[in-house]
This record gives sequence, structure tokens and C-alpha cells, in this order.
Amino acid sequence: MSKTDTRPLLRGTLVLADWWPMSDRPGMERRHATLRVWCPHCREHHTHGWAPGDPLRPSHRQAHCSDPSPFQATGYYIAPWRKSDPEYAAHEVSPTKIIIRQKQRTTTLK
Repeated sequence: MSKTDTRPLLRGTLVLADWWPMSDRPGMERRHATLRVWCPHCREHHTHGWAPGDPLRPSHRQAHCSDPSPFQATGYYIAPWRKSDPEYAAHEVSPTKIIIRQKQRTTTLK
């Protein structure tokens, strides 16, 4: 995101999502999250994927607007709320915290 970029930056809340196997670490799983941002055009929330361990720098995304929107052609940037933002307390997982566990065994019923 350059200083001359006019696309908006939408900040949002990290919400926990599913566990995914780690291809580089067999037997381990990593928890993913989604970032829920408020769209000033649609006046509703849009949800985008976000790995909790990702850096806090803004990331470009395509708009999830359903009606014609100025963001559909250019997209926008998203990032989690910062510690200095009052909304920071709403995060379900702390930004930059990677969540890893041993893969859970599944039992099959006969």
C-alpha cells in the first residue's frame, strides 16, 4: 500500500475459524481466522480470510459488495484493529499469534 494509493483501508475483527493440517509439519494443525470488516459503501460487514500469524500490514482484497460499488473495480485494503483502537478488544484471537496444535485423532463409529 503506497502513500499515493487511494483505495480505502478497512480495519476489522479477527474471528476464529477452522483447523487446517500443516503440510510442512505432519501431525500438526494450524487455526485460521477470518477478518470481519465494515464496508462504508454497503453498510454491512464483509468477511475475508486471514491467518492470525500474518503480519499486521494491510493486505489488498477484492470487494465483496453485492450492489454496484466503487470498490468492485479497485478492491480495498484490510487489516486487523490495532492495540490503540477501542475495537481491539473484540478480537477472538490476538493479531500475530499463531495457533498450532497436535492433530486431533478422529474416531470412527462402527
